[in-house]
Amino acid sequence: MNSSHVRPETMSKTEDRKTTEEFRNSCRTEFMAPPYSGKAHVAFLIVFCSSGIVLSLLNVQNLKQFEWLTVPISFLYSNLVEYLAHRYPMHHRWKVISIAYDRHTGLHHRFFTHEKMNIDQWKEVRAILFPASLVILFFGIFLLPVLWGLSVLVSTNVAWLFSATAFAYYFLYEALHLTYHLNLPGVECLRLLHRIHHNPRLMRQVNFNITFPICDWVFETYSKSREPDSV
Repeated sequence: MNSSHVRPETMSKTEDRKTTEEFRNSCRTEFMAPPYSGKAHVAFLIVFCSSGIVLSLLNVQNLKQFEWLTVPISFLYSNLVEYLAHRYPMHHRWKVISIAYDRHTGLHHRFFTHEKMNIDQWKEVRAILFPASLVILFFGIFLLPVLWGLSVLVSTNVAWLFSATAFAYYFLYEALHLTYHLNLPGVECLRLLHRIHHNPRLMRQVNFNITFPICDWVFETYSKSREPDSV
């Protein structure tokens, strides 16, 4: 099978009877084989998000005091979008956007469980980060109409500040998620929440915020007391 054409939804359907380690080995051999590069994927994330932030801020001119409110409001809105997208289409198959379920539940949660959270090889980044093509498509479809609407209904500055915050929040999302699976220091509390979420018995119930558990608190899906091994 040509490795460049192996899709996560195919992996999740044809290999659902394999053990976690067998599934991981199969993914490494096929879905994560060259020309894919985990380091190049991370480099794309950094360049894409930093470019979006810089270009957005360069377009902000003569900022009015009330326009600064765009940043915290956009941050909270992004936290809500993160929560809803993770809780519903990423953990429940919706026909229109089934790729979200296939990549997240079918691939990410099969590859990383609460018993095996850490990355062993850089190419395993492919089971964590969103693919570059999907990221570009998502920002094109969802961000551009919002920018146009905000510029018409409020102001151009508000539109560009929303854009800068969206790029920054997306980078934070991916960077923190990667940090959890790299087992880096400084985010132990957030990593614990994510590890609990990776328990197959809890993944549709708790800890849907990857970044800050604001909406998990609001919607009462926050849990740090139910360690996976004790459930």
